[in-house]
Amino acid sequence: MRRTLPVIGLLLASLTLGACVGGAGTTPSPSSAAPSVAPSTAASVAPSVAPSANPCAKDTLKLTAAGRLTIGTDNPAYPPYYDIPAAATKPWELGDPTDGKGFESAFAYALADKLGFAKTDVVWIVVPFDNAYAPGTKKFDIDVNQIGPPRSTCPTATTRSTSRSSPSRRTSSRRSPRSRQ
Repeated sequence: MRRTLPVIGLLLASLTLGACVGGAGTTPSPSSAAPSVAPSTAASVAPSVAPSANPCAKDTLKLTAAGRLTIGTDNPAYPPYYDIPAAATKPWELGDPTDGKGFESAFAYALADKLGFAKTDVVWIVVPFDNAYAPGTKKFDIDVNQIGPPRSTCPTATTRSTSRSSPSRRTSSRRSPRSRQ
């Protein structure tokens, strides 16, 4: 369960990005859809339909800092989501998201690239986990963290004990007709 939640989160983020990037194309004109036998002069004519504005274009995004994509994550940033560098980098305690290594760091930079940001236009800030989803104004444009349900709301995520005295073991041996022989 714990391993599937980050994958599901990244899948949803990818679908969102796909909706932004995929909707920017224009509708093909009828002359390009039907093949012709004779050479056509339609290729030199400008299309009559103006391309629609990309709602995810860099200049149309509402950013916390103009021209920069601010990405928040918790500190420490754990591997394999973020790479541990050979030398410590401030303010990061463990993993360094700014190097683009590690699953979530690489994904964040790929997303930034699709939105039109250069690596130098991406700024990483420390956002304590509880602040990432708390209501109110944010100091970041996107947050990249692993989020899972609390154990109290997801009892199936707990591990089972395999000791002989565990209730599940006693229950199964009581119900088994062979254990009574």
